[in-house]
Amino acid sequence: MARKWVLFIALAVWTCIYPSGHAFAFSPQVIQRGAVGDDVIELQARLQYLGFYNGKIDGVFGWRTYWALRNFQYEYGLPVDGLAGSETKRKLVNASKYYEQFVKEQIRQGNDFTHYGGIPLSQQVKKRGGGSSRAAKTTASNVPKGFSQNDIRLMANAVYGEARGEPYIGQVAVAAFSA
Repeated sequence: MARKWVLFIALAVWTCIYPSGHAFAFSPQVIQRGAVGDDVIELQARLQYLGFYNGKIDGVFGWRTYWALRNFQYEYGLPVDGLAGSETKRKLVNASKYYEQFVKEQIRQGNDFTHYGGIPLSQQVKKRGGGSSRAAKTTASNVPKGFSQNDIRLMANAVYGEARGEPYIGQVAVAAFSA
């Protein structure tokens, strides 16, 4: 009986000391155009590491990220759909590296930076110098599928022009749908 306890304790200690080696990357969600957040930051950084994405790593899944992802899927023999599902994310994790601490620190500090593979990280940072200490304005926005940001702006301007001079209640009524 004592031998079983020793074996059990040794096994418990061994599992605590030696991690499984499986690093969790991304969340289980499918990442698509219009998404924002940490998953998109990681997606952009990994695509940039491989040379598919050359835009700013900002956490907004826009058209540039979409086309970079499609090109990655094509080059790696995956179904080309512009969606970062489990198979695409798995290939991306195996093919690239993601220095999360470096990337998030640069974003937090408001630095211009890149995350290309094969270039030392110290050479990929361009600190903002002088001037205002304000952080860059975030441009993340979600728009309904099938519409662009310009479509939304055009509709807002039409509503404003139509309702100019109306009280607030009237402005809301101008944009209301009636069947």
